Amino acid sequence: MDPLNSEHEHQTTRKQHKSFFSNITLKNFAFADEGSYSCSFTFNDGNNVESSVEAVSAKVTNNECVFVDYRTETSKILTCTYHGASAATAVSFALPDSSTVAGELAQFTAGVEGNTAGSQTGSYTVSSVSDSSSGFYKCTFSLAGGKTVSAIQRLTARKAVIETSTGGLSPELIVQSSITLTCTVASGAKSLDWYKGDVKLVEEQDYERIKVPESANSVSKISFDITDGSVGTYKCRSKQYDDFCTIEETFESEPVVLTIILAAAITNPSSATAYGGKSHVFECVFPNPFENTYHEISWSYKGSGDAIAVPMIGNGDVYNEQNERIIDGTTTSDNSVDNRISTSLTIGNVNSDAEGKYICIIKWGKIFIKSTEATLSVRVISTPPETTNVAKGADAKFTCKASGDSVATITFHKASNDDSVDSLVVSDATSDGIVTTSGVLTISGVTAAEHGIEYYCKAAWNGNEVKSANVYLSVLDITGSTATVWGLTGSVAEFECRSDALLKANADGDPYLVNKQETYAGVEISWEFFDSTDSTWKSTDTNTRFAVKKSTTNDGVRISPISLRDLQDNDNDLKVRCHIAYLSDPGSNFFGGTVTSGDLTMKVASIISFTSSKTDPIVGETITLTCIATGETAPTFSFTTRGKSTFGTTYFKFVKDITVTSNGATHSAEYTTETVRANVMRDGQVIDCHVDYGKAQKDKKEITVTTYFDCGTATVKSFNQDDNGATITETSLDDGSLKQTITCPANTETARFELATQSNSAMEITCTKETGKYNPPYLARCKETKPFTTGTGLQKMTFANSVEEPAPCTSEATGEWSIAIMKQKLFSMTDDNCGFKHRVPCLSSGQCSLDTEKSGCRYEDGKVITEFFVNLTPPVWKYTERDPLVALTGTVKFWSCTGTYSKRRRRDVEEPEVDFENIL
Repeated sequence: MDPLNSEHEHQTTRKQHKSFFSNITLKNFAFADEGSYSCSFTFNDGNNVESSVEAVSAKVTNNECVFVDYRTETSKILTCTYHGASAATAVSFALPDSSTVAGELAQFTAGVEGNTAGSQTGSYTVSSVSDSSSGFYKCTFSLAGGKTVSAIQRLTARKAVIETSTGGLSPELIVQSSITLTCTVASGAKSLDWYKGDVKLVEEQDYERIKVPESANSVSKISFDITDGSVGTYKCRSKQYDDFCTIEETFESEPVVLTIILAAAITNPSSATAYGGKSHVFECVFPNPFENTYHEISWSYKGSGDAIAVPMIGNGDVYNEQNERIIDGTTTSDNSVDNRISTSLTIGNVNSDAEGKYICIIKWGKIFIKSTEATLSVRVISTPPETTNVAKGADAKFTCKASGDSVATITFHKASNDDSVDSLVVSDATSDGIVTTSGVLTISGVTAAEHGIEYYCKAAWNGNEVKSANVYLSVLDITGSTATVWGLTGSVAEFECRSDALLKANADGDPYLVNKQETYAGVEISWEFFDSTDSTWKSTDTNTRFAVKKSTTNDGVRISPISLRDLQDNDNDLKVRCHIAYLSDPGSNFFGGTVTSGDLTMKVASIISFTSSKTDPIVGETITLTCIATGETAPTFSFTTRGKSTFGTTYFKFVKDITVTSNGATHSAEYTTETVRANVMRDGQVIDCHVDYGKAQKDKKEITVTTYFDCGTATVKSFNQDDNGATITETSLDDGSLKQTITCPANTETARFELATQSNSAMEITCTKETGKYNPPYLARCKETKPFTTGTGLQKMTFANSVEEPAPCTSEATGEWSIAIMKQKLFSMTDDNCGFKHRVPCLSSGQCSLDTEKSGCRYEDGKVITEFFVNLTPPVWKYTERDPLVALTGTVKFWSCTGTYSKRRRRDVEEPEVDFENIL
């Protein structure tokens, strides 16, 4: 080894071991230098060593510096070329993250006749290039015999990313707004510049740089205001190089295309006419150059006579100085349509305050767009009628005013049926271009029946109309009074007159408010009483027993009392009345007048009636005692008999206890009892009705009940026989007395009757309720007289001479003395000598007929007895009439007869010598 051409090193270890090495540099090694080279070490001891090494000519060429703008390129192919005598077997790439991947190996191209090296290309594609793709890439070719050859190249990946404060790369901005542009190059760049088109922008002249925090990235942030000349294309341009890769690489961002938008509303709100009570909508559309940038929308209002427009607050409301909302607005906005923002203002329940000019405004920070003015003309009931309170009998007035750009037609209507109301006076006036039409409705002599009626007014302009709210007519009146006041003698009574005091706003009775305060009607109250002595009404001031008390108010009703002391019996039905003089209060829309109550009547409580269903009952009758008392409430009733604290039982028996019924202020108590004993002999029984009103206030009334005897239980005595056909008639004399009358039977052909009286009997006897006995005690007797319908008589004959047997008129006798022949002779009515006819007068006169069944003869004790029986026709009623008719006038012959009889005797027979006895 030539020490002059080599480098060597001598090292010593602990064991004194020595090592030697030697390097040799072959400069400008070329393909022709390829071959075997030997290295020999010569030592002094002669132990020389030698080694050889094969020198191969192989090299890799590439582009050492590769730059990628991955805004425009998303992938990059890295290539390297192997130069050598023989083909490489493989190619690989070591990546910046120290990993190794196989590359793509191309075909080997041989050199020229072995004098020059052949070549072969290897490649690797870097996909999804980003700044993290930057770094060193080592390309290694594998050769035969395990040899390798490699080379390094560096990949630099950069991208300029631009962002805008508007969020997009095509902003549309309005003059006076501003924009911020930010350019970021990950992993840094040597420089960042801003261009508008191809003109480089100058800091502080064209833009203001905004400081950003330091980082591994290169960041440039600028801002500039928008002017009319700001339209253009903006981009950032960067340069990258370093000591390894010294060649400058220029790359730039995507362009930002800036467009200027006119600072005006796309759609302005339109002027219009609105009607009171209804709603009106204004609409406004703005451009939206800032997309998602926060914005504010507001509406402003300038009323008639206002110097400046004022913002509508909240959701579109306007308040007056008294903090009262005079415009009820509602706003909405919508940015759903690209590059536009729409807004609306709805004015609800339009009133006259809503008339004026309206503007809509949109703001993005300090940037704003304002619409043109829109004028709202309002046709409205500017002064609606108000609830009116009026005293009954007075006149009520409702006033309605309408304002607009022309005269309105005003009418009033009842809310219940929409009927129009007359008695309306209309006028109009113009001021500052506004026409005010006034209508006044007058209701004369308001009655109580008109209380509570609701009215509204209507204003119309050419078919368009506005209605007011309903207003209430409140008629103040006397709402009540103590129509009847009850008191007791010596006590104090109080009358009350109740009248409306609170002015009302509606049918629900809500108070009428003035300055948020309830309003009461002023009144003057006076009282009168009716003087029955001269039938006139007089002031209670003229009677010292009256005392007017202070009025009080409760739930809107004024209570006005007056008292009357030392009540007397003659105060019953005393009448008083109150006068309520309402005082007008125009500030409260109240029309006064005087109302007068009806009569208030004094009632002195007492027993007004005590009766018995009968005051002269008969023993055994039931009577009902009825006690009627007046009073505000029912008193406690009780009944007693005189001299007792209870109802006595000597003359009465309990039937039914006290029952009380009430009809208003009249209270009736009934007590039912039965009379069990007459008390007429002691002039009746006094019965008391007691009423107790409490508080030691009592009253009492008495009646006398006289109980009489019951003649119906008295025994009827009579001397008359019960079976003679007489009738006894009972006659009620209506006073409780009974009369008994005996009537004898009517005379008949067989009987006659005659009344026979004595000192203790009579045809009529009477029992009076005062005694319970009949006088006289007996009914007279009907004496019966029967007629004489028959008569009888007999004659006994004794024969002077002895009589031959058998004796005449015996059953043994025969011939002319037989019984049969004897009867023929005795009964003959034609014989001139014989027969009863000649000796019984009634037979001779035809006033009787002979009873042949009973008449005949018999023989007894030596005597011939002839006996007759006659039937008197007609009968006779007296002995003196009968006896002459049936008394024998001589001897009844039964011999020397002229008639022909069986076994007649000769006419020349000698008349016997006889004695006879006639017996009737």
